[in-house]
Amino acid sequence: MDSAVHNGLRLHKPDGTTFDFIPSDTGLYHIDSNMFGTTPKMWSLVTTVKDQAARYTKRQLDEAQQARRMQNIIMHPSDQQLSDVAIHHLRGCPVTKRSIQIASDVFGPNLGSLKGKTVHRPSSHVQPHTDPVPPSILERHRDVILATDIMFVNKIPFLLTVSRNLRFVTITDISNRQLATVEKELQKVVRLYELRGFRITSMLCDPEFEELRSVFPFLNPCSADEHVPEAERMVRTLKDRIRSVYVTLPFRHIPRLMVKRLVANAVLWWNALPAPDSVSTVHSPRYLLVGNELTYDKHVRLEFGSYVQTHEAHTNDMRQRTLGAICLGPTGNSQGGHYFMSLTSGERIIRHKWTSLPMPAEAIARVSHIGRRQGMPSTLTFSNRHGAELLDTIADTIEDDHPDVSDEDSDYSYHSDEDDSFVPEDDVSIVFDPAMSADPVLTFPAATGVTELDQALGNTMILNDDHMET
Repeated sequence: MDSAVHNGLRLHKPDGTTFDFIPSDTGLYHIDSNMFGTTPKMWSLVTTVKDQAARYTKRQLDEAQQARRMQNIIMHPSDQQLSDVAIHHLRGCPVTKRSIQIASDVFGPNLGSLKGKTVHRPSSHVQPHTDPVPPSILERHRDVILATDIMFVNKIPFLLTVSRNLRFVTITDISNRQLATVEKELQKVVRLYELRGFRITSMLCDPEFEELRSVFPFLNPCSADEHVPEAERMVRTLKDRIRSVYVTLPFRHIPRLMVKRLVANAVLWWNALPAPDSVSTVHSPRYLLVGNELTYDKHVRLEFGSYVQTHEAHTNDMRQRTLGAICLGPTGNSQGGHYFMSLTSGERIIRHKWTSLPMPAEAIARVSHIGRRQGMPSTLTFSNRHGAELLDTIADTIEDDHPDVSDEDSDYSYHSDEDDSFVPEDDVSIVFDPAMSADPVLTFPAATGVTELDQALGNTMILNDDHMET
């Protein structure tokens, strides 16, 4: 490093090329990754067949494949019967118990056995319950200030709301930004608060919602060059959480349905835990607005993006009894159902029983094919309501990497001298194509125990959610 020649750090590579790291405003040296011209590769934390196979030698893998072929040929006996009986009874059988164990570790349970033998079991009967809002909280915080904004993830528009003090978040993927669409979704949010005894007294929003004042007299639009700080901060928090999961997925392109559910899943888990600077350090925002909490045994069961064979309802016919699918996170209902994307149709399904398997290369290719066919990019982009991409800053990087800085935005607290003034931002227009957000979904009967809350919201939330996540 010679500051007289170059103000920065210069890395010399063996091929003669150099990389220049320049100082930032905070004193850290950095390099713009866009100069490389390629999309950086990401690590995948989803268990794949390829990753499992890398733990064994080529000979061990050949023997494991031989064991799996034998199991298929002799009509799919269980692993235990194969290792305890078959390999000893069949003369000259080269398959060993170790080969059978390796086959199970690398490939997971025998797919033919799953599809042909799996018994469909109905979900256990659950008595849904809804607790009232704690009286002390309702007494002190009945009046609610709501902040709302529109964000884009890979050009898919989402309507977000977050309540001051309660810290409860809703997010809805919307087909367009027409006022009728926004009004319909905001009515659901207002109704949700009213059912729990709260009252919206002010709604901070974008000036494009001004025409809705006749419907929502408590509307408080900002000016054209301003934004809503609490909503902007929540977008930043969700962005970090969504990206943290996205970079662990093995898919080159993820379908639109997966993007929507990834965003919704981030909101589901934000609401599930007591929030920083909330009115309660004991109760989660979900408990205050929905009346129940998520549980470990029902809802913490599968990572987003995991590969499974879902258990399908069947009669004694020859149809397969499981389907390959990708986990899209829990529904949040009392039965512990989860959303999945069917690898056959690419559509959303809800199931409560499944068998987890290592991710085969064919599943990775199938998901990427669906995403690529829908025109989805190989990266994840976030944009504000004007379509301006939300880029990471050096300050964001410091917060992500510094152990003493929380990523939960403790500055969500309201300060009148700061938050009552809006921060100007560039006005960048975006052309939205409604066809890009069309996404087929399978509909299913509502789960048992539908509450008044669900009925008031048209069964679009909490149980069989098509749009809004809470």
